[in-house]
Amino acid sequence: MSYITEKLKKVKDDRGTMANLRCSLVESKKHRAWPSLYRIGIDVDDEVGAFVAGLFAMDPDDTMIAGSRVCFGRTCKTLERRRGESAGDDAKLTPTEKRFQAILVAERGPELHTRVLRLARMAQREGIAIDFDELEYDLRNWNDQIRNKWASAFWSHAAVGETEEAAS
Repeated sequence: MSYITEKLKKVKDDRGTMANLRCSLVESKKHRAWPSLYRIGIDVDDEVGAFVAGLFAMDPDDTMIAGSRVCFGRTCKTLERRRGESAGDDAKLTPTEKRFQAILVAERGPELHTRVLRLARMAQREGIAIDFDELEYDLRNWNDQIRNKWASAFWSHAAVGETEEAAS
């Protein structure tokens, strides 16, 4: 478990802290998150740490998979299946595939965070857990290797079978 995740789990029942941490996801409200970030040991200028803390704070009870090492690409595939989307024979991309492709071409930083946020919110609304340790690592080290890892997890025949089992 990462340092950030460990700290977040300790304060997950503090509704005020969680509300403040969610502010880190909104540019005009980030300043409200700074005291809470400081108290849990995340530097104010740690964009990835603040982003992950904000995502965690959106739904601290149902969003954590401790130690499972689930790639965000697989989380997105589970979301696609749960939403009942499927790529037909006409080769059109599903809405989730389009959003996922936008993530894969995003540059590190605000652009990437904005695109991940959209799918993370959708996943959380569907009750799909997010592995924040893995997500934090991947966002900190965003490069072609991680893009390929996410793409492989999303467009893997093995992942399709796993997500279908999880969805039923």
